[in-house]
Amino acid sequence: MDDDLKPFFIATEKDDFIIVEMGGVLNASTAPESRKMIEAIIEKHEIYKRRNLKILVDYKQVKDVDSSTIAGILDRINEHKKHYHTIAFINVPEDFKSIIEINKLEGEVLIFDTEKEAILELKKKSQ
Repeated sequence: MDDDLKPFFIATEKDDFIIVEMGGVLNASTAPESRKMIEAIIEKHEIYKRRNLKILVDYKQVKDVDSSTIAGILDRINEHKKHYHTIAFINVPEDFKSIIEINKLEGEVLIFDTEKEAILELKKKSQ
């Protein structure tokens, strides 16, 4: 697999914000590798041991994402809700937006056009 197609996840943390940059191809064939990387981030940042985190997920460098991967992401959002985390997404592909609309999840899944908009909204939600 070309390096620009390999999935990657980079998490940076500032205060109670975690920004996760994702890239490469995220689909059924890369799911096992992706899952390991996500679990490593969860463990490193002790995400499920903390409450009230604000997580911004940036899809800017994602080359392709399939519906099963999006479904997995939606399942993970439910896990975060148990810990009072708020998640927002930016630079999402049209397929992602379509699945959100079809399943009437607009109120549940926060999607923004810019990082600035997302951060402002995440800060509001924590007050």
